[in-house]
Amino acid sequence: MVSAIQTCGVARMDAPNTGLDRHTGARLVGQARPMTRSDLESAFLLAWHLYAPDAPEPREQYRFAAEHVGMGPGLRKRLAAAGLQDWRFDFAWKHLGYFGRGGVAVEIDGGIWTQGRHTRGAGYEGDVRKCNAGVSLGWRIYHVTAGMLDRDPAGVVAMVREAIG
Repeated sequence: MVSAIQTCGVARMDAPNTGLDRHTGARLVGQARPMTRSDLESAFLLAWHLYAPDAPEPREQYRFAAEHVGMGPGLRKRLAAAGLQDWRFDFAWKHLGYFGRGGVAVEIDGGIWTQGRHTRGAGYEGDVRKCNAGVSLGWRIYHVTAGMLDRDPAGVVAMVREAIG
């Protein structure tokens, strides 16, 4: 069986309804500069489309803290006053299946075996602060690694699918 990670390069080019430019693999946001997605994020999204085709689409790079304090002018000041930063979840399903506030989020943790940012001091501490803030705001957060996606992509999707209801 070919894993989602092994096929994500092809999937970024050929998967329907991914919102990606088929030549660059970059997510297009109107006329703005393309926002690229990591290979692991692409692998998760591919697994999501394969194993939960009828499930709600996640919001990518969801600015949960900014949404909590309200977007618009003065955002940085409101975030600072609330003790928050302009954090993002890799994937989010807002207000689904979790007590009517917050929602379900997926954080893709890459580089865990290569001393990537998620495992080094400041990067790890920042991730912990972000996740603790998300939990305080009512978010249920799932962490997904490359190994999880490679060994059991259907299980990863089932875990998240069950959480969002």
